Amino acid sequence: MTDAAKYGSTPGLRSSLRNGSFLALSKLYYLAVRGAYIVFFARIIGVEAYGYYSYAQNWYVLFLPLAMWGMNELVISELIKTPPEKRAALIGSGLALRLLLGAGFVLLVMVAAALLEPDSQLRLLIFIYTQGLFARSIANWYSALFVAVGKSENWLYVSVTFMTLEIVLALVLASRGASLVDIAWMQSILWWLMMFCTCWLYRVRMGKTELALSPGYLRFYFSKGASLAGATFLMFCLTPGLLILYRNFAGDIQRIGEVALVLQVIMILDQTMMVVSNAALPALNHGSAGSARALRAFCRVVLLLALYAGTALAVLCAIFIPAVIASIPGNMFSDAALLFAGASWLLVPLIALHGFRIALIARGTMHSLLVTMLLGVLVLLALVWWFAREGQLDAASVFLALGISMAIIAMIMLTMLVRGNYSVVVRELLLSLPFIGVALVAVTALAPALPLVAACAALGALAVGGFLQIRLGE
Repeated sequence: MTDAAKYGSTPGLRSSLRNGSFLALSKLYYLAVRGAYIVFFARIIGVEAYGYYSYAQNWYVLFLPLAMWGMNELVISELIKTPPEKRAALIGSGLALRLLLGAGFVLLVMVAAALLEPDSQLRLLIFIYTQGLFARSIANWYSALFVAVGKSENWLYVSVTFMTLEIVLALVLASRGASLVDIAWMQSILWWLMMFCTCWLYRVRMGKTELALSPGYLRFYFSKGASLAGATFLMFCLTPGLLILYRNFAGDIQRIGEVALVLQVIMILDQTMMVVSNAALPALNHGSAGSARALRAFCRVVLLLALYAGTALAVLCAIFIPAVIASIPGNMFSDAALLFAGASWLLVPLIALHGFRIALIARGTMHSLLVTMLLGVLVLLALVWWFAREGQLDAASVFLALGISMAIIAMIMLTMLVRGNYSVVVRELLLSLPFIGVALVAVTALAPALPLVAACAALGALAVGGFLQIRLGE
């Protein structure tokens, strides 16, 4: 197979949209099925046990970005710019580095858990899930290669198949009274099978991948990936890391379970936006798309999407979740659902954060991304510490701290991207305030008695505002 046949032509807008559509389809399926799984699984094992389950998984999730070392985004961005005769070395060197990093961080997480986690049952769960970290990091490497060559549908087939199988088996085992340890072993085994299946599919569809140790590409991955891996790790500190942090302050394991449920939903949305936004990298790096003007236009679209789509989703959550909970007496998830409804405004900074993040990566400013994420995590730690010192650290204040941190990160990123052209940002923010204000007033005034009317009024105001701002920018 020739390199041209293997890797195809340089991806443009159509290829980017095709990639994004397959990724969006897989992630939307993941979002729907995983959300249903969380509800049924937590109902079967109980909110308290779900807190343990989620906490143990969050250890490996937290360190997954370091095992991946930011190489997914790098290979997606770099492969289209690499001469065909050098692409095998780029891919082979990345695979070799991914193998070494995966094995190294598995050992590191296990040692850290052995030293820091006093509960023996939780330690065992962490050990089981952590050895699956290696398998997931390798499978994710091949998923990035499929995206880079415009063949993301192959990853769709594999990920959907194994995710469905994992969820079905977990629910069956839980309903039959299996322990969390047994469920963890089943999930870990499936992750290894998914890794082997993904490797095999890439070899069949794209050709054999040879390990390589090209000094130039290893230096490229180490230098460029270090900042991106650190930034992504810090981004994960905002969600799975927050649960680990909260466990040290909360004495009520029931409340930890509720926080874990809400954080799980936010993590699903976070990972969905991260993967789908990665599909924009080839187009942003192609030709004149990386110009300052094009990046500012992209940032404007992201800002409008965050302000209007994010607010619309938050409005729907704020109106309908309490209404649904009120209609289901004795619902064991009522506290967690109301907690998510109150924290759904996080969608606004979350959308903006991921859009601006991918623009910074396209510009190659990895160090700026790292510094921005570090500042955001420091703000989060400072707020959590302050709430704890004042005796006000509860589930609501934790999500307030998370939202403030995300908003600060997004605004710093946007400031870096517009390069002094702040008039566009100020104009868009000011123009959006009246429409968002009308939406919030409609929710506050009408939601308790007339949720459908409140939703129509709020979404109507947002739709009009978004349309007008899009037309003004044309």
